[in-house]
Amino acid sequence: MKNSLALLLLLAASTCLVQGQSDEDRLASYLLRRLGKTGSIARPIAPGNGSQAVDLSLGLSLLRVASLKESSAEMDVWIQMFWKDPRLSWDPAEFGGLSQIALPSNLLWIPDVRPFHAGNYIPDRVSPVRVVAMSSSDVIYVLPARLRAPCDRLRNKSMSCRPVLGSWVYSGLLLNATLSSSPFNIAEFEPLAGWEVARATAKRVETYYDCCPEPYISIKYSLVLDKKRKGKDGKGKGRPRGEEDDD
Repeated sequence: MKNSLALLLLLAASTCLVQGQSDEDRLASYLLRRLGKTGSIARPIAPGNGSQAVDLSLGLSLLRVASLKESSAEMDVWIQMFWKDPRLSWDPAEFGGLSQIALPSNLLWIPDVRPFHAGNYIPDRVSPVRVVAMSSSDVIYVLPARLRAPCDRLRNKSMSCRPVLGSWVYSGLLLNATLSSSPFNIAEFEPLAGWEVARATAKRVETYYDCCPEPYISIKYSLVLDKKRKGKDGKGKGRPRGEEDDD
């Protein structure tokens, strides 16, 4: 009798616990069950189609130039990645109308985008950055980082810095990186004393190596900083019109 009563109380407590879950709790549990124990580490592709490429849209937002030297610059940036993962999709009507959720990045497959210059990647070390998963299967990942990019001084005393991002192990046949709608954003750029941004561009590059027949894709960024010129009033002035950059 006592055992039966204890079992009934346990079942009642479990039922209350499930009913008391928030829509976000239920959605997170549902998605993690779909991923399974190992599914989160594999590329998000259809079963039986191992040759399918994951389309990755890649952007870079420049926040500030932390240091600028003759041959290099350290930049605080946001690396912005957008892709689709069919495993992270759901019907919002079944989860209280929720159309998006933030999930720990260490539980999901994340594109292995890295700078191509050794020793120049300092990711955010405070805590793992979460990804935003949408019911449509769209995934958004914005990673704060500090990059160290190679730089050259141009003849007109401007500085040209060139960070490069791309997958470290996947070829373009497995991870197809393309430019986002805002590939090199400087809207949030914090001005650097004595310098101003003359140009910020990005281009997609396919590279073939002797070892392999498939292309490897990188996104090459170009940041040109102009040295401000002082006028008669002592205020900084930009480069005179008509003076060309020397890339």
